[in-house]
Amino acid sequence: MIKVLTVVDKLNLGGIEKTLLGCLEHFNENGVESHILCSHGGILDDQFVERGAILHNYKKSRWSFMRIYSFYKVILRSEVNVIHLRNGHTSGLYCLIGRLLNKFVIVSIHNESAMFKKTWQRNIFLNKIRNYYLLLQKELIVLFSDRIIGHSKANLGYFSNYKDKIKRKSLIIYNGVDFSMLDASLEKTSIRNKNINLIHVGSFKHQKNHTMLLDIFKNLVKKGYKVSLDLCGDGELQEEIKLKSLGLKVRFHGNVNDLSSLFNKAHILLFPSKHEGFGNVHIEAQYMKVAICCSDIKPHYESVFDKYHRYFFPLNSIDIATQKCEELIARLHEKDADQLLEDAKLFSHKFSNVNMAEKLVNVYYDRK
Repeated sequence: MIKVLTVVDKLNLGGIEKTLLGCLEHFNENGVESHILCSHGGILDDQFVERGAILHNYKKSRWSFMRIYSFYKVILRSEVNVIHLRNGHTSGLYCLIGRLLNKFVIVSIHNESAMFKKTWQRNIFLNKIRNYYLLLQKELIVLFSDRIIGHSKANLGYFSNYKDKIKRKSLIIYNGVDFSMLDASLEKTSIRNKNINLIHVGSFKHQKNHTMLLDIFKNLVKKGYKVSLDLCGDGELQEEIKLKSLGLKVRFHGNVNDLSSLFNKAHILLFPSKHEGFGNVHIEAQYMKVAICCSDIKPHYESVFDKYHRYFFPLNSIDIATQKCEELIARLHEKDADQLLEDAKLFSHKFSNVNMAEKLVNVYYDRK
């Protein structure tokens, strides 16, 4: 038996949390006792406990040092062997404490760039503080981590200036999707004429770029397409997007645990993200035979079937994005469209939660 402490913010319906939940059964089968340090009250708390995870609560404080103190106390109390930090770019101080306590420390990098205090970039003074802080965190991660896992190749690009230093400790483990949570046996809604169902899954925050999403949607409406849009997720910008979508055929579903029925009715996942780590929702959509039209950022080239790459668009042009979406709509009306969707589904299979869990178990046990 090996005890692994995973550190996350809160067990809500994000990609990190869902992939971790999908790995728990395989962890249990391989003698990995899962301890999770998080803020209690997440949507998935009960499901984690049901699958055998032991939850530890962060101190209710906005101050980082209080969370770090909680981290320190949990390590001593639970006697874990391995620490897996899912804090990404701000894991440095945790790495230092883990090393001081003689634990094997793993850092997961889930984004190609740091999300920490993004709004500070608008202020010259605050941006300098942010950059120095992130540089300190990066140095500590490089110095005191035992493994650095990039959940896409693009994510490890964050350490491009440290290639020689992290060469022996870095590796790629793609996120895994629990396909058992998706019902692919449902009869897929066929595409007819210009009746197109679009879908987007993601939190309402600047990273997900909902404003551009609505602009593309409006363009399609102006061009005469009979389109509808399903939005899944919640977040700070939800009310703003609701106001911008008045008069449009846009449906807001909030957080959805089982996306099967919505994916079954959808034809295209429209995804104009500014930043991503990998894109679990792309894998889920392709598994459910939903085509992909998304921004041309690096991680998307890893999570999306290559035949869809021609429908990627730059973030600086609504017109080109609309054109790419039109091209994909036209492609889905061709006779061999079903084969394209089937090939993309086969591509998605290699990103299963079992594959991910097996690789993580190997890392947990191989502590050399």
